[in-house]
Amino acid sequence: MAQELELKQPNVSRAMKVLEQKGIILRGPKVGRSYAFMLNPEFGWKGDVANLNEYTEKT
Repeated sequence: MAQELELKQPNVSRAMKVLEQKGIILRGPKVGRSYAFMLNPEFGWKGDVANLNEYTEKT
């Protein structure tokens, strides 16, 4: 994923951890040495990123 996004691997790992903590992505089964992830079907957002934390605190 880091290679496709042209980002450093630690930055991608950090971003994935934050997305998982916020419930935006869900960790799936382990595939080889890595985990599979999927988008949380119950999580959706339309609006400014600035309002995301406020929105997630209400849910």
